[in-house]
This record gives sequence, C-alpha cells and structure tokens, in this order.
Amino acid sequence: MTMNSKSPTSHNQNFKIINQKQPIENSRYQQSQQRWEQVTTSLELTPVPLHVDIELTNNCDVRCVMCERKFMRRKFGMMSMALFKRIVDDCENSGVESVKLNLWGESLLHKKLLDMVQYAKENSSLILQFNTNANRLTGEISRGLVTAGLDKLAISVDGVSEETYRKVRKGGSLKRVTDNIEALLDIKKASTSVLPVVTLQIIAMTETKHEIDTFVETWQDKVDCVSVTNVFTTDKSHNEIGKLSLRRESPKKLKPCPQLWQRLSILWDGTVTVCCNDYDGELSIGTIQKNSVAELWNCAKLKQFRRLHRDLEFSDLLCKKCENIIAYK
Repeated sequence: MTMNSKSPTSHNQNFKIINQKQPIENSRYQQSQQRWEQVTTSLELTPVPLHVDIELTNNCDVRCVMCERKFMRRKFGMMSMALFKRIVDDCENSGVESVKLNLWGESLLHKKLLDMVQYAKENSSLILQFNTNANRLTGEISRGLVTAGLDKLAISVDGVSEETYRKVRKGGSLKRVTDNIEALLDIKKASTSVLPVVTLQIIAMTETKHEIDTFVETWQDKVDCVSVTNVFTTDKSHNEIGKLSLRRESPKKLKPCPQLWQRLSILWDGTVTVCCNDYDGELSIGTIQKNSVAELWNCAKLKQFRRLHRDLEFSDLLCKKCENIIAYK
C-alpha cells in the first residue's frame, strides 16, 4: 500500500487525500488516468469525451446535508434498459474510455442495475464504475457486481459513529452500510476477484472533521482506496452547504472548468449536459436520442461554452456561481 505520510486533518487545504494500494497492475487503467490528467492540465480537445456519466435514476434513499439535490426541480424517473443499451453501444463505438453509472441519484434503486452492468461488461471495453451510499448494497447485488466484473465502486461513508453518519446522511444507517461493505469484501475474497476496486470516501466538513483520522485508520487496510474530499457547491448562494466546508482559502483567480474537455453527462431521460454538477440540466446541449456522443461533443453549443471558458467570460453562464471556475492558492 502506498500511504500518505501526513495526517488527514493536517494535510494541505485542498483536503484531497488518497491512501491507496494498487490491486491491479493494468496499463489500461493507468493509461486512462494519465490521459485524464493530461487533458485536465492542457485542455486538449479529444475526438470524443474520455468519460461519460450515465444517470440511471435521480431518485435517492437518503437526504445528505451537503448535497445540492435538494434544489432539483426536474422530474424524477428511471432510465430504460433500451436507452441504456443505446448509450453503452454509442460510447463503445465512438471510443469513450470509461462510464460512471450515477449522477444525481442512488443507482442501487434501479431494478435493472445488475442487468445494465452485465450488458456493459459483455458488450463493451468501457471501464465501468459508480458511486453509492451502500444502504441498499445487498449480498445479492454485491455478488452480481463481482460476477459481472464491475471495475470500480466508490462508497460514501461520512463518519465512524452512528450519530455523525445520521446527521450527515439522513435516512441512512452506518451499521447497515458497514455490514454491507464487509459482506462485499468477503464476497470479493471468496471469489478471489480483485474487482471491483473498492474506494471508501468521506467528505471533510464541519460535521465529520473530528472523525476523519479514525475513518482513515479504520478502513485503509480493508479496502483498495480511502479518499477524503471537500464539500463542493455549484452555487455560492447555497449558504447552508457552503458553511459546511472546511476550506477557507481566498480565491486567487478564475479558470476554465476542465469538465468541458473531459466528459459528458447523460440524465435518466436522455438529456445531455456538459456538467456532472448540473442537477437540473440547465446546460443541456441536446439529447442522446437525437444525436450521438461524438456529435454532441463537437456541437456548436459546446464549442461556444469552451470558448467562453477559455476567455474567462462567465457572466452569461450558470457556471459563474460555481466553485469549479475558481483557482485557489
């Protein structure tokens, strides 16, 4: 395991701490990560997005204090299997490298989740992953994910005490989540599978800061990766979320958002937006039913977004309120 030598609570002000081991020596994963980092730094425009987010549903089973989902106004629903297959086939044929099966909802609520994972793994070379709160991660689902060969699974566990966890993730249960994680790890071990690569993450905020060190110590030798991240908001007027943040740096300057050169995000109804944080699809550039991933990636509207970002002209964009355009010291 490659360990971070610094204590999480004494780390630099970005609060981006990764303690990880590499269970897979796979050049495909490594090359994909290197290309992501290169594009993020250079803003090089690739023929198609490196990554696509696929929102299976925008329904969720917990209410998190730091989540902007509470401001969502669009209709709730579930992606159809037919639409999912169309997206996977399109991504595979166009050369997309990876997909994530969630955006503004809990994918474990989708009854066809295992069928979707299996279809993607059997019919594409996509690196397949999703994030979950794991409250619904049953043994049956864990076995299905391991058997299908899901590449990566990130599990959000904000706290080591039931009191802290329930304060942050209202409606959830830390004991249930912990039991579900342990069962997943047992299933992986019994099957001698290194997949999925399991990441446990905690968000550094006022409610969790006293438990971050213990969280890392508890999980770092059990899972493949432990991550500590920061509270994020797309709208600085969302004060109830902003006040949770531990980051107190003064903005230094503005910068283009790298998402415009990295990824596309597809909502459950097929709406395509340029931003994974765009919870109401206000930055939509079309639908996947009418255009391919490659066509949308190279469309005039997205080209205009990129030009405005390069010129740091945010006045007419939703982006002007977002933390992603702020370059911190």
